[in-house]
Amino acid sequence: MTRLRRGLLLGVLGLLILACDPLGLSSATDKASEQFFNRLLSAFYSDRGQQQIVLLLLDDAFLLRHDLHWPLPYQEQAKVLARLLHYRPQAVFVDLLYSHDHSRANETPQVLANVFARYAQQDIPVLLASTGQTLPQTNQADTLSELAKVTKPAIIQWDDQGDRYPLTVTGSDGQPLPTPAQALYQEYCQRQTCELREMAADAPPIAVQWGLHTASQQPLLSNSQHCQLRSSALAETFQMVLTALFWRFSTPATLPCPYTLTLNAAELETTLPEERALLRSVLQGRLVLVGADITGAADRIHSPVHGQIPAVYQHAMALDNLITLQADYYRDPPSLGDTSLDVISIVSLVFAAAILAIVLVREQGWFTRLYLRTVLVILLLAAMAVCYLLSLTPLNVVGLGLLSLTLFRNHLEARAETREHIRQGEQS
Repeated sequence: MTRLRRGLLLGVLGLLILACDPLGLSSATDKASEQFFNRLLSAFYSDRGQQQIVLLLLDDAFLLRHDLHWPLPYQEQAKVLARLLHYRPQAVFVDLLYSHDHSRANETPQVLANVFARYAQQDIPVLLASTGQTLPQTNQADTLSELAKVTKPAIIQWDDQGDRYPLTVTGSDGQPLPTPAQALYQEYCQRQTCELREMAADAPPIAVQWGLHTASQQPLLSNSQHCQLRSSALAETFQMVLTALFWRFSTPATLPCPYTLTLNAAELETTLPEERALLRSVLQGRLVLVGADITGAADRIHSPVHGQIPAVYQHAMALDNLITLQADYYRDPPSLGDTSLDVISIVSLVFAAAILAIVLVREQGWFTRLYLRTVLVILLLAAMAVCYLLSLTPLNVVGLGLLSLTLFRNHLEARAETREHIRQGEQS
């Protein structure tokens, strides 16, 4: 009876932790589960969107090459972006804020605005990063007026979304404004067939699914020998599972290079005909995101697949999800009322209750145990089917696994104790 009560207590405690999330314990295991599945699915992620997106990085090597400092002078920015726009991408997003004038001697933001205006006339739109707020001292948009006239805003700042990626953000005027991924997706849909050209303003945010394999053209553009070698998806998945289970006993794995095809700004300076032809094949008609990876001024995010990378990659990957998955992009299940509980959370609680019931009825007949185990399997399969069909984030398998292991351990101890009592009774 003592073991039974202990098992019941552990089970009820586990259910309360999953339901009430004290100290964020359930949230922590839920996030660990999501990141684990993100890594597993990354090996099978389609390259449909990868073929449409290019990322251009301004990095320390570029600054050293030209003996420059950050922020980059407008004249130098104009040179880089003019070289890029010369290859006629479909649209360009610049992940740099232009809320304050950093003009130096003999230059103004107008030199950059002239470049944007010239290519806007050629139907190549440029989107600039914006917070969506107004400057308190001027009560104007947070983009310099010279640049705002010839570009479109894309919102890069939002609250209360965690690591989710919203499609629109409410601006200071109360109107929904697109984020970079949504704005570029709209440009993409101008020339391509899309399931949803215009997504609803209240569309759920994206639970970004990352890809693993670098683009096939990446080795042609930069030295990628340090990147993780590509193998079969099943072999990579098996390796990920082993690493996740026995990470304390394994050597740190080399993180894969970013999924999105990446160019360094210095590569645009080439004058060799064959290299310029390669750049044209890579950039023409593509959606290009321009970002920075500067020491001391880096804006970085954590990817469950790639570790710490420049934040512009998140915009690129969210855009990739929209192109690849379209309306079926991954999202959180809808909440129940005003609570933080959702359908998947309820399924997890029922699943955990079924596990507890199986452990507690070990002394019942075989039919009862078989019935409960069948219900458990059906619940698991149903939950997996719902997550797949509705593109929902997965069950909290880490939390359920820990609860199962705890109850199973208690079950083994109880069986050992029962055998010991029987043995002692036979001896006496």
